Amino acid sequence: MTAAGASDGWTGPMVGGHLFGGTIMDSHPQYSVCNGYGRAHDIPNLVLADSGLFPGGSGTSPTFAIYAIAERSSAPMLAHWNDYAGPGARH
Repeated sequence: MTAAGASDGWTGPMVGGHLFGGTIMDSHPQYSVCNGYGRAHDIPNLVLADSGLFPGGSGTSPTFAIYAIAERSSAPMLAHWNDYAGPGARH
């Protein structure tokens, strides 16, 4: 991460499953990482669609919920592709 220019780094334990939480969804960048569709506030062409968006863990595998989140996030991306792709992309 340092070689990529990161000023702060984080490492977690090696686990055999999905990590939950950490990428909070909200419309306000001050309180969250991404909007309600998983689009990052600070990196316009980054869309998050994994269990990091969940507020906490569940008692079952999150695979189908992750698929649903990915599908939901893809709709606005496809509808507004020029806002996501290419130089100068903004949200």
